[in-house]
Amino acid sequence: MTITDYFSEFMKQNFNDSLGVNYTPFSFMLFLKENDYYFTNKRVEDLSRYVFRFYIDNLQLSKQNSNVLISNIEHYSVNDIKPYVIEQLKIWMKNGSGIVLFDGDNVYINEEFSGITDNDKKMLNKIIENMCIRNFSKSIDYCSSISTDMYDIKKYIGNFEDYTSYINKTRYIKRAYEDFDYCVCCEETNRLYLQPVHIDITSDLFDPNNSLIFCKEHARLYYDGYFLFDQFGKIIINRKHQLLDSRMHLSQKVLQTKKVFIYKKIIESDTKCELS
Repeated sequence: MTITDYFSEFMKQNFNDSLGVNYTPFSFMLFLKENDYYFTNKRVEDLSRYVFRFYIDNLQLSKQNSNVLISNIEHYSVNDIKPYVIEQLKIWMKNGSGIVLFDGDNVYINEEFSGITDNDKKMLNKIIENMCIRNFSKSIDYCSSISTDMYDIKKYIGNFEDYTSYINKTRYIKRAYEDFDYCVCCEETNRLYLQPVHIDITSDLFDPNNSLIFCKEHARLYYDGYFLFDQFGKIIINRKHQLLDSRMHLSQKVLQTKKVFIYKKIIESDTKCELS
């Protein structure tokens, strides 16, 4: 298989929707682009997360999709849309030329594909741009990274109100809600009373997994150093407060997703204790 087959795979995709426009095949193309058009395996969950981010970051495009989950994407999670993404992936492969494949767990580029050069990537980029204009009558330039949204964040670290006011205007908030939408301390679920914050405010501020969701009261206490969590998800209370209980702990699902940053926070806290 050659780059010609790759070109053909793109050109065969259909963006028509029974009631509107289906941007999902286009989001697949952007996923391929962000991964340099060649990879041996990506979990289908990774593709689902990308599609979720594409639509949650472009709500005006999601509203044009006839699928209820996609048109109301802000009310759902990454896991909710996984069956839809798999269905769309199978349609992509049926229409395609055998380049992008799916084995039930992983998405990958056909091993018979001969490889890709920088010139090939430029041509694929151009095809995406042209298809975008032809099918949607406008150019859609999208990247799932949140780094450009938050380039000034360090200016606002130190004051809870300034910090939360800043991050609440960025896509960091949307990323924090991708898998969880409740306070990890008291299980408050009303988003009007929830506030995501970074687990570790010292580094990796653009990583979506560096986040925990709290109610606004627990968010302030966490930000001000009243407590943190150990590597087992159990609360470590640094300063007593009536809203904190020694029985509080993270669920295993939250812990497994956030454990790298939780551990970094512990190390940082231990270092500060030694220095003092």
